[in-house]
Amino acid sequence: MSGMKYELLRVSVWLNNHADRLDEMAVESGTGGWSTHQVAEQIKMADTARREASALRKLASRWPV
Repeated sequence: MSGMKYELLRVSVWLNNHADRLDEMAVESGTGGWSTHQVAEQIKMADTARREASALRKLASRWPV
């Protein structure tokens, strides 16, 4: 596997893990006094991170070995 392909996949995994943490924080914060708007923003950031991770995986799949 080329170095660039490896890096793309590594970053996509990091983004997915980050999205999971953002979701967990949104759930915890929703019960801890955050406004609905703040929780929605947190979830939106998690969704964006997942979309970016998906785009990186797609790019990596097209990268030459």
